[in-house]
Formats: sequence, C-alpha cells, structure tokens
Amino acid sequence: LPVYNAFDLLARTLRRVEAHTDCDWHLVLVEDASTDMRVRPFLRTWAEERPGRVTLIQLNENLGFVGAVNRGFAEAEGRPGHVIVLNSDVMLPDGWASRIIAPFDLDPAIASVTPMSNDAEIFSVPTICEAMPLADGLVDRIDAVARSLSLPGRLPSAPTGVGFCMALNARWFAREPRFDTAFGRGYGEEVDWCQKTRRAGARHVGLPSLFVEHRGGQSFGREAKAGLVVKANALISRRYPTYDLE
Repeated sequence: LPVYNAFDLLARTLRRVEAHTDCDWHLVLVEDASTDMRVRPFLRTWAEERPGRVTLIQLNENLGFVGAVNRGFAEAEGRPGHVIVLNSDVMLPDGWASRIIAPFDLDPAIASVTPMSNDAEIFSVPTICEAMPLADGLVDRIDAVARSLSLPGRLPSAPTGVGFCMALNARWFAREPRFDTAFGRGYGEEVDWCQKTRRAGARHVGLPSLFVEHRGGQSFGREAKAGLVVKANALISRRYPTYDLE
C-alpha cells in the first residue's frame, strides 16, 4: 500500500484493512515522501503499534506510484503467499481478502483478480469507466448484495486488472515481480503487467461478488491524473495495439 498525502482518508483506510482482512496478512506501507507533514508521523505510530504485522518503508524522495509499489514488491518477494496492491483511498468491506484470493485456488492460470467498484475503470459499476461517489458506509451495503450473487463456473476474463485493489497470484508474481518503470509516476503499469503475463498463458478476472469503494485521484488530483493517463495510454497503444479495441 503506497502512500502519498491523502491524509484525511488514511486512518479510515487502514482501520478497514486491519478490521476486515480475514486471513493471515502482512502489510507493507510505502511512504512516498509525502509533502503533507502529518502523514509520516502518523504511519510511524500506526506501524509501531502493530509489531510483526506491518513493515513501513520511508522513501527520501518521491518515486510515484510505480516506484513505490516496486519497493513494496521487493519486500513482498521474500514472503510467502499472494500479493495484493492497494491504494490508500480504498474502503474495504468485511471478508474481502479471502474472497479476492479464492479464485487462485480454482484456476492456477488466473494471475490477477480485481473486484467491482464505484471508481475502477473497466470494473466500475453501474457504468463502465464512470466514477460514482458513494456516501459513507454505503460500500458495506453494496458489498452485502454482491456477496449474495451466485458466481458463474468460470469468472469473467478481462484484458487487465486495475491496481486500486488488485490481487496477484504468487505463481505469476514470481515471474513478473515488478511493474515497468517506463510508466513513470503511474497509470498503465498494471495493464502492461497483465498483458505480459497473459502472453505467457495467464488469465485476469473480475470478481462480481466483491465490491470495494475507491475514492480516486486523492494523491495526484484529477487534473494531474488526466495528464498521466494520456501518456500511459499512448505507451500502451504502442506496445499492445489491440488492447483498446479489446
């Protein structure tokens, strides 16, 4: 979980990680040289109060999302189990963790799992690629409905996962243990990872029975995000010409 500013959501995000993660877990926090001076002391205290459960990496310079996640990946490489990338502005529902990694036991070809969300590009509901702000606590009510859905025998495949909340199968993470730094501060890196692993035989799936709230743009801001997305999309189009159509 990389952190850059967005202080007002941090406590709530971390509280839900701790309260709602229903399997054995270790959290790697990567503090990406936030300009908000409240962030680092808060994370230090939070991590110190949870010895053995949390690793806090404090960067001296801002690396952006890709660089920060890669530092977290380096820490995760030495640990057993699957890896989940989380944004610092997600609100996780109860029992989310066991559900997001369960598909890996059903099909070893599945390399990534992404839940549904109010703001997660192709996994946004009710309208694809359209953000829908939620009132506080509504995530739990929506997820309760999602949990009641009967799943198909084969989960729906997608050309990519979305890195706001994306589980990576340990088997495939071992093959591709880093995001490509060509994507700079962020956006497009998970598409690239998913396309690379898919070429090697992997599948990427959406999980209709899990809903995670995302309050996007908290770290970069909406305008900065738009510029980064344009650059990332151009690089993706050059590398994977059929991706946009798909």
